[in-house]
Formats: sequence, C-alpha cells, structure tokens
Amino acid sequence: MKTDFGGLLSLLLTGMKANRSSVAHHCKQDTNSQVWSDNDAHGSANKTACELVAGGLYRISTILDTYNAISEKTPYDNQEFKQFVSCLALKAIVQKMKDESHICNIDEGIKVAFGAASQIKKDHCNNGKPCFLCKLDDSYDSCNIGNNSNVKTNLENLLKTKGSEVNNALKDITETPGNAGPSLCDRLQCLSSRVEALKGQPNSTNAKEFWTDKGEVADLWNTLSTAMKTNRSDEDKCKTMDDGTGASGTSGRTATDPEKKACNYLHAGLKELYKTNGAMATPSPSPSANGKLLDNPLLRQTVGCLLLHAYAKKMKEKSTCVIDSGIVKAFKAFDDNNASCTNNGSCIKCEWKETDYDNCQITTNGNSKEPAKNKLDQVKNKIDTTAKDNLKKINHMDKLCDYIKCAAPKWFYNQKNNKQAASSGTTKSWCEFWNEGVKPTLENMFKEIEVKGKTNTNYVTCQGFGDGNPHSVERKACIHIAEGLNYIKNIKPKGSGASGSTITSPNDKDKQLLDRAVACIALNMYADQIREKSKNKCPIDEKRIEKMFEVWNKINNYPCPTSGGNNCFECKRKENFNGCHLSVADALVEKNQSASCSSNDNRENVKTELNKFLNDKSKSIPQVKDTLSTITNMSNSFCTKMQCAAKQYYVKKNSPNGKSTDVKWEEINDVVKDELTKLIGHITNHGNWDSFSTHCNDPKWNNDTKGEITAKQKACKLFASGLKYISQINDDQQKDTVPLKRTMMCAALNLYADQLTNKSTEQCPLDGTKLEQAIKYAFEQYNATMRNGTPSQCSAVNGPNSCFICNREDKFHNCQIGSKATDKVKDNMDNLLDKEDQINSQPKSNTPTMEQTLDKINSKDTFCTQVQCAIKQHYAKKIKGKTFPNGTRPSWGEMKSEIERVLTDLLNYMEKSHNQSDAIEYCNDEVKWSKFGHKGKHTNKAACLLFASGLKHIYTHGNDHQTGQFKGPSFEQTMGCLFLKEYAKQLQKMAETKKKGQSWVHPLCDIDKGINHAFDKSGDIMKNVLTECNNGTDGISCFQCKLNEGYDNCKIGDDDVGNKAKDLFEGESKQNQMEKTLENTVCPILLTDLLTPFVPLAPVSIGLSAMAYYLWKYFGPLGKGGPRFRRSPAEIRGPSVQEQVLDHVQQDSSHEYRLVKERKPRSVPTRTKRSGPVNRRTIIEIHFEVLDECQKGDTQLNQKDFLELLVQEFMGSELMEEEEQVPKEDVLMEGVPMGRVPSLGSGFMV
Repeated sequence: MKTDFGGLLSLLLTGMKANRSSVAHHCKQDTNSQVWSDNDAHGSANKTACELVAGGLYRISTILDTYNAISEKTPYDNQEFKQFVSCLALKAIVQKMKDESHICNIDEGIKVAFGAASQIKKDHCNNGKPCFLCKLDDSYDSCNIGNNSNVKTNLENLLKTKGSEVNNALKDITETPGNAGPSLCDRLQCLSSRVEALKGQPNSTNAKEFWTDKGEVADLWNTLSTAMKTNRSDEDKCKTMDDGTGASGTSGRTATDPEKKACNYLHAGLKELYKTNGAMATPSPSPSANGKLLDNPLLRQTVGCLLLHAYAKKMKEKSTCVIDSGIVKAFKAFDDNNASCTNNGSCIKCEWKETDYDNCQITTNGNSKEPAKNKLDQVKNKIDTTAKDNLKKINHMDKLCDYIKCAAPKWFYNQKNNKQAASSGTTKSWCEFWNEGVKPTLENMFKEIEVKGKTNTNYVTCQGFGDGNPHSVERKACIHIAEGLNYIKNIKPKGSGASGSTITSPNDKDKQLLDRAVACIALNMYADQIREKSKNKCPIDEKRIEKMFEVWNKINNYPCPTSGGNNCFECKRKENFNGCHLSVADALVEKNQSASCSSNDNRENVKTELNKFLNDKSKSIPQVKDTLSTITNMSNSFCTKMQCAAKQYYVKKNSPNGKSTDVKWEEINDVVKDELTKLIGHITNHGNWDSFSTHCNDPKWNNDTKGEITAKQKACKLFASGLKYISQINDDQQKDTVPLKRTMMCAALNLYADQLTNKSTEQCPLDGTKLEQAIKYAFEQYNATMRNGTPSQCSAVNGPNSCFICNREDKFHNCQIGSKATDKVKDNMDNLLDKEDQINSQPKSNTPTMEQTLDKINSKDTFCTQVQCAIKQHYAKKIKGKTFPNGTRPSWGEMKSEIERVLTDLLNYMEKSHNQSDAIEYCNDEVKWSKFGHKGKHTNKAACLLFASGLKHIYTHGNDHQTGQFKGPSFEQTMGCLFLKEYAKQLQKMAETKKKGQSWVHPLCDIDKGINHAFDKSGDIMKNVLTECNNGTDGISCFQCKLNEGYDNCKIGDDDVGNKAKDLFEGESKQNQMEKTLENTVCPILLTDLLTPFVPLAPVSIGLSAMAYYLWKYFGPLGKGGPRFRRSPAEIRGPSVQEQVLDHVQQDSSHEYRLVKERKPRSVPTRTKRSGPVNRRTIIEIHFEVLDECQKGDTQLNQKDFLELLVQEFMGSELMEEEEQVPKEDVLMEGVPMGRVPSLGSGFMV
C-alpha cells in the first residue's frame, strides 16, 4: 500500500497546484463573506490556501475509476478507495500547510475550501460510481491499519519522504509575502490577523493583551531596549557610512559621532532580536490562544522588527543631528552579516524600509483597516522614553567640532528636503554651504565685535584682565572675545544674532545650532589669532584666553545639563581644530561644479574653510583684521607699552615655560634698576646737553624773559639727552630686554620730570608750569625729529623694536606690572629714583642729584635773571602763593615800597664810617693805591671802603636765602646788589661832574679803581660772610655781586629795571646824599689840600711866619665872644675820637675835623644881636671842646663841624651874628676846607 499511497500523494500534490484556477471561484471570500484582497497579505494567504486545498479536493473528485478484474489484481484499486486515500493525504498536507504558514493564519482559507468540497464533488464526481466526500472535521489521528500501523504517522512519514514535492506544492503558501516578506507590512498584516483570530478563542488572554503595555509586544520591547542600553558596543561596521557594502566597514565616508552611536544602538537591538537559544531555535507550531505567540521566532522577529522600526523612526524624527545613515547602516550591516537569514522558514530579514512602516495598513475587524504603527500605541511611551534617553547620548556634543559636525549635515538635509530652502528643496554644494550657510553669520558677528568692542570697555567679565589697565592688550582681547560670546548667546532660532525673531519653524533650531557652532569655532580661531598676533608684541598665554571664556560663561550662561538642547549652548575655549572634518551623506551634497563653485571637492576641513574668512585676502571678513589691529595696538596707552614689554621680556627670559600672567615687578626690578643708573648718570652729565641746542628753541618762548628762556633751554636739553639715550638702547646681546628698558626708562624720565616739576613749584626762573613747558617741548621736538628725521629707523620693516617714541606721559601712575597693588610702576620707579638721587650725588656734596640738576637748570646765569627771580619770589611770598593778578608778572610799582626800603637800608649802612672800617681788610692794599697818586690813593681807597661795606651789607642784610621752594638769594640781597651797582655808576658820574667845580668835591677825585677793587673782592666777602658759600658761587644761593654784570633791558613786567633803579638816584634827596658822600667821605677837600699848592713858593721865613701865626692863632683868642657851638653826639656825624686816634696811630691816615654851625630847634625864639664885651677863645680851646664832646659820645663829629666852629670864631663878623637869627633847621651846612691835622702822636696841633 505504501507504493499506492505514494503515487496518490504525488498526484494530489500536483493537482493542488494545477487545479487552482479551476476552483478559484470557490475562494473569493471568507466564511463571513469578507472578500480576500490581493493587497492584504492575510487575505492573499488565505486565498492561496483555499485554492490549494480546493485544488486537492478537485483532484479527489476527478478520480473516476472502475474495477477491472483482469488488470486490477486487488479490489483496492477502485475509485472510492483512491478518493479516500487522497483525502487522508490532503488532510495531512493541510496540517503541514498550517504548520509552515508561521505568520499567516490560513485557517479561514482551508475552511472555505472544505466548505466547497460537496459542490466540487457534485460538479466533478459524476460517473455513477461511489464518490468520497472529504471533510475537514474527520479525524484520523487514531486510525490504524493492519498491525497497529497508525495512518497519521505513516502519512507524516510519507510527506517527509516526498519532502521536495510537498515543499514545491506548498511554496505558494510558505513564500507568500505575509510569511516570507520581504515586506514588513505583509508580515504585520498576517500577524495582526492571527492575533485577531486568537482573540475569539476561549482563554485568549495573551492574544487580547498582545499589543498592550502588559502584553508580549511590551515585553519584547523591554528586552530589546535593555539590550541596546547594556550590550551596545563600538561596532566596526558602524564607523563608516555610505560604503555600499557595510560588512567590512573599510570603505565609504567616516561616520559622524551621532551616526555611529545610532548605528551601535540599533545593532545591539537587532543582535538581541535575532539571538538564538534552545527554545527558539526553530519555529514552533502555531500557538493556541493561551500560548505565547512570540515564542515563534518568526513572529518574534516580525514584531521586533516593527518595534525597532518605530524606535528608529522616533530617533530620526527627534534627533538634533542627522542620523539617517547610521540607522540604514545598522539594519544593512546586521543583515549583511546575518547571511543565514534568507527569509526561509527559520528566519526572516528585518530591513529598513520606511515606506513599509509609514504606509502599512492592517485589517482589524472585518474590512476595517488602520495604520500598522497604531498597534504600538500602547507601548509608544516606552519606545519614546528609550529613544529620548538614547538620543541624549547620541546627540551629546562635548567637543566644539561635534557641534558643527552635527549641524552641517542637518543644513544639507534641510535644504534638500525643503525645510529651509527658499523654494523647492534642492541639493546644495559645499560652496553654497560655506558662502550661504556660514559666512553671513560670521560677518554679522565680527561687525558686532568691532562696533561694541570700541564702546563697551567696561565689561564686568573683563575687569580682572589687564592688571587694572583698561587699554591693555589683554583687556581689549577679553572685551572682543566677550562681545563674540555675547553675540553667540543671543543667536535666536529664527535667523541669527540678537535680532532674531520668535520660532516659526521647528527646523530653525537647526540653523541656530549651525550659527552658534560656526560662530564659536570662528571665535576660537579668532582667539588663536589674538594669541599669535600678540606673541611678539604683548604675549597673552593660553591660560589667560581660557580664563576669558571661562569667566564669561560662568557669569552669563546658566548651568547646562548634558543634553542636545540648542538653548543650552556654551561656547568654550578650544584652540585646535586640525582634526575637525565634516562628514555629510553623499546623497545630500551636490557634487557637480559650477561657474559659481569652481572648487567643490575636499571642502570638509573646518579649519581650512574658516581660515579663508579670517585670513584669506580675497575672502576674509575685513572686521577680523581691523579688530586684531585694534587689540594689539599699543600706541594709545603708555601703560600698555610697559606691560607688554614686561610680559615680552618675562616670557622670553623663561622660555619655553614662561607665562605672561606670571610677570610682576620684582621680575624686572634688577634690569630696570641697572638701566636707570645709566640713564640718570647720562642726563645729569651737563656735558651731554650741548649737542641738543638745535632741539631747544621754541618760538613760543619769545614772551618769556631771557632768564626763563635760558633755563628752559637747559631743561629741554636735559630731557632731550634722556630721550636720545632711550632711543639708542639697543642691546644686541639681550634684544629681549630692549622694549623693557626703553619703556621703563621712558617711564623713569617722565617720573623724573614730574619730580623736578613738583620741586619747582615756586622756583625761579622756572616754576613748575614753565618747567613743564620746557619738558613738553623737549619731548615733542625730539620725537618729531625721531619720526621725521630718521624714518628708516622707525619703519615696520625693522621690527617693533627698531623705533620707540617716548612721549610725555601723565596717565600711567596706576599702571601695574603684575596683579598686586605693590606692582605699580610709579611707586616702584619713584623708589628707585629716590635711591639713585642719593647715590649719584656729586663728590663732596650731600645735595641730592635731582636737586643739583634743578639748581643747574635754575641757576641765575645773568644778573637780570637774579633780579627778576628775586622780585617774583618776594612777591609770591607777599601774596602767599596766590597766582599773579590776571596771570601777569609783578610790576616794579607793586614792589616800590619794599624796593625803596632796600635802597635806604643800603645807603644808611654804607655811610656809617665804622661799617667802612670793618671792610678795611678788603681795601688794605697800599701798593695798589700808591699807583694812583697822592690824592688818588686816598679817594680810591675811600671808595673801596664805601663799596666794600655795601657788599658786606648785601651778603648779610636780609640773609634769608632759601633752600626750599624759594631757593636763591634773598630779595634784599639781590636788590641791594642792583642798587649798589647803580650807586657805583651814579656816584662815578656825579664825581666826574662835581670835581669840575661848584662843590666841595676834590678836583682830583678818582674813585673808579676803588670801586672796581671792592667789587673784585666781592667773592671773598661772600665767602667770609656766607659760610655755606665757602666753595664759591652756585648760581642759586651763593651768588657774587659783580659790577660788570649788567641789567640793561632787564624787565620786571613792563618796567625796565635799569631805568627804575636810575630813577631812584635822580631824586633831589638822593642826589644831595651822593654829593655829601663825595664831599665828606670819598673826595673831601682837606686843609692840607689848601696849603699844598703854596709850599713850593714859600721860603723858609714865610713858613716860619705862617707857623708862628698858626701857633698864635691856635693858642690865642679868636674874635669876639659868642655862644659856644655845640652839637649833640647824635647830631654830629663821623667817627669817634677814639676811632680817629686809633686810626691815626695804626693807619697813619688823615682825619678831618668839621665845623658845624649849631642848629636850634624851631621852638627856640630868634635871637637878637647881643651887645657887651666879647669873649674870645683860642683855637685850642675850641679843639679841646670838640674833643670833649666827642668823648661824651658824639660819634658824628667830623672835620667840617670843627672847621665851621673855627671859622665862625675866627671871623667874628656881623654876618655870623645875623646868621644866628636864622633857625638852624634852615641853615645849610657848608663845608670849610681845612688842612689835614696830624695824628695826636705826631706832636702837631692846630
């Protein structure tokens, strides 16, 4: 029978396929009259199953045989038997069909086919013989044949024996799209129908909860999501994209980090889905209602593939970065590597086909359809949660390059998919990306940096940079970087920059990310350029730039969680972008070149492309270069120059590890100190001043006095020499110290100027204001020469150190070299200057160098200058430091009373004989006097004594010369010298006139040599009187009053000093006083002068007669008696008797007695002529009377007084009687010449 069964089975299998078309009309709809659609995998599978089964029934019904005893040896060959056996085989095949339809539930198709069995039998079994009606419900499980040979078992074995024939017959079922795919939708349609079918069965809990968050689908997702989180690894296959092969991972473009992460996550899920274990190695039979559907690997793979599609779709939708290629690669790489999965009975492929997922419709109840993805609604939250968690890691960007690697592909993606394009979506080129997507953002940023970098100089975040100098390179760098960071922060989702509007499209966020990314990278590259551009000018180390970013972000950016959110973008410092390359799917980039894009290849290097905007002359953004120049420009701040020089020195000195932030004053102190010593030594060497005469003639000084101009020239020369010294600092051995030395010496020279100016506040001829004018001119004039006269030295070609211009600076006093308050340049430099001021003092001098220098500048080189300064300083004291009215100089008239007082004191002092006697040591040169003749030696000596006493008076009277703010000779000393010289001039002039007659001035009066001799001794007098002037004159306090120092054209305000001094002596009072001085002191006519002409003519007799006569007259009575002429000691001028006697004895000099007519007070009545006897007195009586009064204290008695008394007594005339009636206040004293009286020791008396 086995052979017969086998033959019938083969014919049945063939008939099932061959008869499908003959019975197709029985297979149009299910038992519920629902038409099976070819567009529905479930309907198509059932229709196919129905046709195959109906075809088998057709075969059974067409077995029409009769028994032939001749040809058929056994009765089993009859028609009915064959139909029965074929029915048994068909039932076995149906079971096999159901088992092989792992996904599609074909029960309904089988039922419909067997439902048509009776009709098929009726239509085709019509030969009058018995026909067997094959029914589905008939069971043969327990049917045995012969010796307990089970029919079912034997049929199953027979099917195995006929395996190839069976598989071929069932191929239409096993390979139906619902079972074998490749469409996921087909499998889902079949799966959904199976679940729905199971729901109608008793105890169908699993089927009813299959799609819920408590069912098998949710459990499977938990398994897959857990695997993605815990089993994710760095798959080689996920490192490249768009390679076409995927398995090797060695070709194609480099994956972006998000692409790679997305690929790895999905790959881990797929591995878990296709993982095999003992229980799931092979598909299990179709489950019952209470069994688990997903125990069937194929069903599990179908549902798992659906879940992974949903997950991938969610990630793609929500991902900030483009991860499409990563998703595709994950599915393809796994399938390529899972070669054994060929959609056969044990495995079906899970492929990424978005359209299958998006457009898939499944039948739920009857003809009702719904999207297949809706079946996952109840597990959607779980999928979303997993996707969200994984996207945080996928879109995590901890490197700046990650941002642009994420944003750039998104730009291309959005452009192609019309999500940001102006019109229809187009594929963009690399040229368009850089020029349209990137450049406008950078242009806007650098424009804002340029504008606000100039105005917002008080950035809070930058206060800690630049060591307190708002104009420092470091501070300016911080401000420009801060402006860039502020711009980036204010980039809005719509558009770019602070002017962005509200969000109008979800994809605006993608542009925001791109704008921020490229702006941040460009700002970092800009910071790199700041660092490089400042390296040779004012080094800023990388740590300081990092700090600028850090401080700004700390203050202005709230803490950002680790997420892909665009609103939380922190632009951090990143200094190297060499490895930053963009990677964009080939499908998104237009590769063809055009006229506007001649270079579209190899445009992925971010640093190279952005450098074109920052450096390329033809493509660069102009504000980049401009702002870099602004930052590194040091010309507007001297403090910046010093700080930069110090940083430059420190960094190079401590190379390669030196950091500019570590510099402080103590690091440069020694260099500065050594160079300062050289500078001070140079500028205080007066020999270095002369070569700068051409630099120190300012036409604006014409309104100054000559003394002021001279002093200004000296001050100007001093500072010009310092400026030249600074400009010539060029240490070939240590070039790194040159900028430091030049800037610091410039600071030192400026502070030196400040100190000199402060010390000169009340100095003369240059006070602080005028000294500053001279200093300022020195700087301006010399620097103008440096710029215009030596252009080759000051060119950029020769480097930044080739030319240094030291200007007059006054705004660097708070400048610091370092971050500490003790690092201030002024404080430290002032300390060094003070030390140098003491160390560099001149030999044998305790005067500080600076004070000596100031003395040199303000030395009174002309007497006119001395006079002007004396009046100016005296007036300044008088007004107690107030400025001169209306800014004018003091006039002679304003000082008239003080000036006349000085003259009066001088003349009064000089007229006192004892003051003249005190000066005898300066005039005791008899050898010199003897050369001037008998009379000349006496008059010149007398003149010498007179003026020597005047010089002593000058040096002692008003000796309040100052060493402080009013340093120099006193007002009294200077004006005294002026008047003494004018007095000498006027006295000589009068002597020349008066000696010609009509006066008691000797005709041979000669005083010029005596005056000259006195002035020649002026230096000795000064040294003796002023102990501090032992070393001679210094042009300041120690001055020598010299006759030859004129004062012509010397002005006090608008007044001529010479004329004003002359006017004082031209008054009647002073003229009389000078005449009396000549008559009584310097050039008197003596008694001996009257007798001397007659001596050669008189014989001895006459001489004896004359002698006898005088003896008689001396001892005999004079004319008629009368009142005694007396003068109180206070009224009698001249030396005392003791002084004259001493002088007679010691000096052998002649002294004269003077006859003075007594003057009565106005209160005494006029006397009438007296009668009566006349008492006559002898000359000797008068002589002794005068001597007696002298001994009583009359220090003013002189020869003229004596002679007046003598003549009056001698003459006894009525004229004298009458004169007595005139008040003595109205009687002029007239000198009576008289011969010289020998000294008391000579033995002669008159």
